[in-house]
Formats: sequence, C-alpha cells, structure tokens
Amino acid sequence: MYQDSIFSQTIFKQKYSHNGRYTYPELCAILVEEVCQADMSKQDKADLTQIMTRKQFIPGGRYLYYAGRPVKFYNNCFLLKAEEDSREDWADLSWKAERCLMVGGGIGVDYTAYRGEGQPLSRTGGQYRHGAIGASPKDAHD
Repeated sequence: MYQDSIFSQTIFKQKYSHNGRYTYPELCAILVEEVCQADMSKQDKADLTQIMTRKQFIPGGRYLYYAGRPVKFYNNCFLLKAEEDSREDWADLSWKAERCLMVGGGIGVDYTAYRGEGQPLSRTGGQYRHGAIGASPKDAHD
C-alpha cells in the first residue's frame, strides 16, 4: 500500500488543502464532481475518485489547487490566433493575451493572418512597418 511521505503531506497541506479544510480523498471527490459533473455516471465518478485517492492518477496541481474554490482557473496554456491584419485585431489580441496572463496562463500566438515583413501598413499613408515577427501588439500604437 502506498504511504505518503512527510514531504508530500507537507506540500498537500501548504498548497491544496484549503488551510487544512480538506483531506486528499475529500479534495479528489470535489474535483471529480466539479470537472465531470453530468459527463460521467455516478459509478464512473466514484471509480475515478477511488483511482485518484489511491494515487493511480494524480491530476495537475492547478486542478488540485482550484478544486472547491469559488473561482476556477484550470487551464494554464492558451493558443491565440490573429484573425485579420488590422489595428482593431491587434488590440483585441492584446486584450486576450492579457486576460490569459492575468489568470496565470502561458500563451502562444498564431500571427499568420498579419502582413509579412516589409509590406505596407494600410491606413498610414503607405508607410512601411515590420511584420508580425519582431512586432508586438504594443507596437501597433506608435
């Protein structure tokens, strides 16, 4: 039978137990219910809770941390996509990136919709700007 080390017990208590409010099995049950809700049968949820309690499957720390909390930020990786080569889209993309970063997520961005390097920037009297590579959404304001 698996026995938690003092180290793992300490980490759980410090990071995931909600200041000692939940045991690991209780947190597993809360997490399964929150994430799986109507997507799994009652028996499947009970089975998954047991698998997690026995540590045959351990969810990512972000899931354990947010289980039972009023606000959930389970996702930590986001892929954003530029939609059109416009100032408005640069601003929208910047806003989306900032929202992802504010919840602790990392981001990747597909800039393929933006003009290539050396192509003219529309509505600027024909001035040239570098393309998306080397630029950032903040560059769109100068």
